[in-house]
Amino acid sequence: MDNNQPCLYQRGQTRLITLLKDGLCIFCGETLEALMIEHPEAEVMPFSEALEFIEQAHQEQTRQAPKRIDRARFDEMLNVLPPMKWRSDSGSESFMLSEATSSHYHLILCRIGANYYQLTDSRLLNHQQIVALCLALESND
Repeated sequence: MDNNQPCLYQRGQTRLITLLKDGLCIFCGETLEALMIEHPEAEVMPFSEALEFIEQAHQEQTRQAPKRIDRARFDEMLNVLPPMKWRSDSGSESFMLSEATSSHYHLILCRIGANYYQLTDSRLLNHQQIVALCLALESND
């Protein structure tokens, strides 16, 4: 697919309304004018631009800052699904639930010493980044 292909998208949403070709919906053939009546807040934009807005909407709706949890919650999540990216070093460990919450966002659990945390963030984070986010919570308290 061409990343510059026009599409209809409403900002703040986590999905496209439709892709367009020659002013028509590529799926049902409905005209842009009819689609705009159904979706008055929508905009026509290149597919690549809509993807950036979709990622931003996923991030705003899904990401959750670190919060303290107890060991029981940490252990429960460790055993509910096979852990993803389970890492440990120097008195800390972290893992992600293998099932995504949304898009590429996962529930992440972290232990630093005797303190336990959970957050929801990107699966692209590494162990050191997760630990840094959790330590930032402590420095803000």
